[in-house]
Amino acid sequence: MSANGRLRASPRSATFPAAAGEPRKGVKVQRPQFSRERCGRDARAPVMVRVSGSAPFEGSASLRLVTVWWTCYHSARMNIQIFLPTAVALAWLALPLVASAQDAKPKADAKKAKAAPSPVTAPITDEPGLPRVLLIGDSISMGYTLPVRELLKGKANLHRIPANGGPTVNGLKNLKAWLGTGKWDVIHFNFGIHDAKFMQPGQQQVPPADYERNLRDIVKQLQATGAKLIWATITPIPDGELNPPRAFDKVPTYNAIARKVMEENSVSINDLNADITPHLARLQNPKDVHFNREGSEFLGKQVAAKIGAQLPKK
Repeated sequence: MSANGRLRASPRSATFPAAAGEPRKGVKVQRPQFSRERCGRDARAPVMVRVSGSAPFEGSASLRLVTVWWTCYHSARMNIQIFLPTAVALAWLALPLVASAQDAKPKADAKKAKAAPSPVTAPITDEPGLPRVLLIGDSISMGYTLPVRELLKGKANLHRIPANGGPTVNGLKNLKAWLGTGKWDVIHFNFGIHDAKFMQPGQQQVPPADYERNLRDIVKQLQATGAKLIWATITPIPDGELNPPRAFDKVPTYNAIARKVMEENSVSINDLNADITPHLARLQNPKDVHFNREGSEFLGKQVAAKIGAQLPKK
């Protein structure tokens, strides 16, 4: 109440969040002051709707200027006939915000949705009557999985473990789950690159003595399946700086250990190292342990041929 007896409404404002995707700080609704005497003729005083720090906005996705009708007080009581249009106008202003929030929800849900599994690691459905083959190995084997599967199409159901096999310690930890309960006719396996990796100067992830012990344990578990086993030698690692930066112990050291274990257990050896070494300049990525597409296909042919030779005779 003013000194002259007039009832005045104090300036008020309300801030609403900006619509999704609009780089604005918020929406401010500001009404002007007006007197009791002017209430009858100016009760529907215009209210400016602006985005804080921005020009008036137009449309649901850009700045616009909106006039809404505000209320005034008659003898300290709100006139309901004025309040209702105000409430409707404010509800109308909120609609774009609600719609934007609803539109944003499916996008957020889509981000949370799990990505489709890679065809390399995705499980396959067996074709009845064909032998079952399991590939165990690291990212090198992931590179040749699809070429091998294509080459053995109609001859065998080629499965692989659902991830990078990593070092032998990871193999021992997961081998039971990888083997499952089904019958395997042939198992083609490899470990070594991750074992030979230096975690810090002078310390391999799996030192040679532990590597040999782990391999013997893995071979024992694989032999218990009754499958024919094929060991793949560790493929070459380029000398010098690698991209990404990392260091490895000498591959021949680990391959010599693995060969000793396999020969003592009468496990067939697929010497991928010897097969691809003459073609490294053309088939291996520069400064990398991995191979290009042609290199993976080359390895796939060697693997498919070895597996094919071990498949049960019809």
